[in-house]
This record gives sequence, C-alpha cells and structure tokens, in this order.
Amino acid sequence: MALAEFLKDREKKHEQNQHTDKDDFRQKCHDMLERIKHINQDKYTNLNKIYHAKFSGPNVPKKYIMGFYGTLMQEIKNLTQTKEVIHFPSKSEMPVHKHGPKKVEAKKVEIKKVAAKKPAAKKVAAKTAVKKKVVAKTKKK
Repeated sequence: MALAEFLKDREKKHEQNQHTDKDDFRQKCHDMLERIKHINQDKYTNLNKIYHAKFSGPNVPKKYIMGFYGTLMQEIKNLTQTKEVIHFPSKSEMPVHKHGPKKVEAKKVEIKKVAAKKPAAKKVAAKTAVKKKVVAKTKKK
C-alpha cells in the first residue's frame, strides 16, 4: 500500500514539473494574437507567421518567448490607442445635391527656380589659389 501511494505522489509531482513557464507564455502569446485578430487582421497574419516561424518550437529559450510576448503587448497597446472608428453615414444622413456633383478644378502650381550659389564658392577657392601662387613666387625671389 505504501508503494502505491508513493507512485501516485511521484506521478503528480512529475505532471506538475511538466508544466513550465514557457507553456504559460506560449498560451499568453496565443491569447494576445487572438486579441490582435479582432482588432486588425493584417497585423494578426504578420505576427502569427513570425510566431510560428520562430517561437513555436520546443527548444526556443524562455527569454525569446517573453520578448515576443512584450512585442505583442506593445502592438495591442498601439492598435487600441490608434484605432479609428469608421462611421459610414446612412442614406438619411447623406447630403442631397440638387445640381449634381460639383466639378473640382485643378489648381495650377507655380515652381520657382532658385539660383545656384556654387559659382561664388569657386571664386573664393580661385582667389586662395592665386594668393598661394603669389606667395610661392615671392619666396623664390
């Protein structure tokens, strides 16, 4: 009898040890991906591809999974802050145009040309070159 109880306790401890923190963070990543799926489908597909390519394997270190979890948290934060509600007006809210749609005239844009300033810089360089030549000639004499 004591041996049977010992074996049961041992199995319970073994089952508890099988459950790791990596599994918790993987489950949390799945939950976060589901939340992102409801907010933005495109982000979800991109992040889901990244998750399954890099972080779903059994030999991925816990710190990498935690880093990806942080990335998911940041994405959710960014998406919920910038989420814009798109309101499509109903037919009763639409303005009625009696004369038809207005024609939009194209605006003409004038482009002003700016004078180049590079020749002035060349003159300064030319003056310094002439001064160096004059100084070299006076030293020879």
